[in-house]
Amino acid sequence: RGARVGSYLAVTLLSGVFCFEWWSYNFLLVPRVLLSGRGHGVPSTCFSSWALVCGFNVSWALALWSYLRCAFTDPGRVPQAW
Repeated sequence: RGARVGSYLAVTLLSGVFCFEWWSYNFLLVPRVLLSGRGHGVPSTCFSSWALVCGFNVSWALALWSYLRCAFTDPGRVPQAW
């Protein structure tokens, strides 16, 4: 029982790290650098800025999904004859 609570705590903490990463990118970096035109002289309507935003969010969602699938998958049992 204690190990199960500990594993759920670890999953919750790491999911929080994932969410903080998403929030800090989308609400701190994107408005200040990518969309303001201050990042390396890139204008705010530039396709590459939106491609970076979409690329990050797709990669983030796939990484979170992969982590959660791995964390909640039953690892199986070792057979008695092993």
